[in-house]
Amino acid sequence: MRYRCSIDIGSSKIAACLGCFRGKQLKRIWWDSTDSVGIKRGQCQDIQGLVVSLSQLLNSLKAKSGIKIKSVYLGIVSQNIIAKHSQAVIALAERGNRSVSKTHIQHVIQQARILGSCLEDEILHAEPLSFIIDNESEVINPLGLYGHQLKVDLYLICARTSYIDKIMEVVNRVGLKINEISLSGLAVSQALFNTKKMKGINILCDIGKDITQILIFNDAGLVDYQIITSGGDDLTTSISGELDLPHSLAEEVKISYGRIQNNREVKDREIIVKKGSSYTTLSQNSVIHILTQASERITASIRDVIRTQLLRLSSPPAPIKATLYVSGRTACLDGFLEQLEVAIGMPVRMAKIGNPSISDPLMRQGILDGESTLNYLACFGLIADSTKLSYKKSTPPIRDFRSLLSYIPEKAKEIYQEYF
Repeated sequence: MRYRCSIDIGSSKIAACLGCFRGKQLKRIWWDSTDSVGIKRGQCQDIQGLVVSLSQLLNSLKAKSGIKIKSVYLGIVSQNIIAKHSQAVIALAERGNRSVSKTHIQHVIQQARILGSCLEDEILHAEPLSFIIDNESEVINPLGLYGHQLKVDLYLICARTSYIDKIMEVVNRVGLKINEISLSGLAVSQALFNTKKMKGINILCDIGKDITQILIFNDAGLVDYQIITSGGDDLTTSISGELDLPHSLAEEVKISYGRIQNNREVKDREIIVKKGSSYTTLSQNSVIHILTQASERITASIRDVIRTQLLRLSSPPAPIKATLYVSGRTACLDGFLEQLEVAIGMPVRMAKIGNPSISDPLMRQGILDGESTLNYLACFGLIADSTKLSYKKSTPPIRDFRSLLSYIPEKAKEIYQEYF
């Protein structure tokens, strides 16, 4: 039995998940979460407070599973994460044409990573969007095609090195080794989508406390990533400001009595809440009205980003059929998904686990997909992805004899094509 642990660090909570594997098959999962301390908009503002929260979470997970955690797969999100394109060109042969090999593909991707990197940024994800041979039409997979030069358009997602260093310091202080750092939105997509069956345009909108991530996929490949610096906490802040309530009390009112209007009549009723040492009365319709207006601003921001990116992806401009999946606790607010669907003009669905490698073990444990697992989608995705890590920063070494046997004839073929 092998164990893998994942941790998702967000502004509202830190979630952790521990998976037990037999071979590559996930057999059992444990998870837990705690309130996040010292994180705001993905910025680490209190390292010691974050260390204490993380230590408490790991102790709780150890008590549940009986397993001491030594290393983790980490999911992060920050307003300083950026996405950009990087292109590189390599010559396939000094003269004439040559068949494109796996080595050529790895080489041109590595060159694009180098050209797109800088000292201030750490590359979290690299996705080749397309390849071009001899400046002709784009291809998705150039392996085996003939040409003189190979060009790649690589999509990079990077985080500030200073933020990565702080997060690594926090994790190291609690005695853990970091196996991999990933974007939490991509981790959510690993739990949400069955990549073998993904077709066409699919959009993930992960609404956090103060950051909303929008990821656009085309046939399982990430083609665009955007961040909106607003989230569920904007709704709470609106209630707190307009009804003069403490922030924590406004959050309770939002969860217990909040909903989005959506042109349906709701009979008003009084809400009695304890404010300080006394009780006060609120109108539920007032709460609904405030939430409706605040959520309209969030849905408008999401709509504008998605429409802009879909228009850019559509060449020539044409209607694109797409489905939007929404994750995060704000998605559970009654009426929010309906409001978003009207605003954006496309089907909107609540995010749920679609990766069978995660859903099957949960079903065996008698756990049904729903709101109880919604807060752990990123952790589940990191666990699922831990068995098939994506392209590394450097080309992995040949590790076994079988790999060596397959490498020798491929290299001999390249040498023959080069000189004969």
